[in-house]
Amino acid sequence: MIILNNIKEIKEQFISQYKHPYIDRNLYHNLLTDQQLFFYVQIFNEVENKHVYNTLFDSLLHIQCSIDIHDQIDIRFNANMADELLEENQLKILVGDFHSAMFYKLLTKNDQLNALYHFIQTIKDINKSKMSLIHYHDLEQKDISKQFNNLELIIVGLYDSLATFLNIHDYEAKWKPLILYYLLYSRSDLFWSNLIKNLSDDHYKEFEVRKNRLTDQIDHHLIPEILR
Repeated sequence: MIILNNIKEIKEQFISQYKHPYIDRNLYHNLLTDQQLFFYVQIFNEVENKHVYNTLFDSLLHIQCSIDIHDQIDIRFNANMADELLEENQLKILVGDFHSAMFYKLLTKNDQLNALYHFIQTIKDINKSKMSLIHYHDLEQKDISKQFNNLELIIVGLYDSLATFLNIHDYEAKWKPLILYYLLYSRSDLFWSNLIKNLSDDHYKEFEVRKNRLTDQIDHHLIPEILR
């Protein structure tokens, strides 16, 4: 099993190789968390000839960075913000767009168009799910189950898509419940989980039900104690 030092080395190498020279490293502090990287590595470890997927691995880290840093942008973003906050939001937009462009560039440059087309649909679905949650109160049909499907897609959509692309047979039973629990339901600092819990009392109760169900279902021993 990969150890924590390996995960930190992966992040350090990625930032050293791809960070734009004008961008402060501190911007990456909350990006590519140890838990996120751990689960990506475990999924890739399920396949043979892992070196074949080096480009795909880096590409997914790019799009994960893009998705997560765009989530840090204040949804009230507008030109009337205080200059410091406006500048910070604009910088995050640029960094997110940069990593999104690198995702496309790496896969295209290395003739991995099948992977590119596969993940493009997932990225579209994630963005659509975000809009559904943000504009929940404007919807005519307020289906709680559907909104939780959207929530889970936002957080684990890339992992689901990767497992499908790599044909990981035991992903749904072995890894997905762990990913859902540790990257979504056990976190109190996540924008999307807090958003859906505040939509209504029923949403809050459903969140707790799903969290408790996963707590009883998953095998915590599959993840190092230091990452729990």
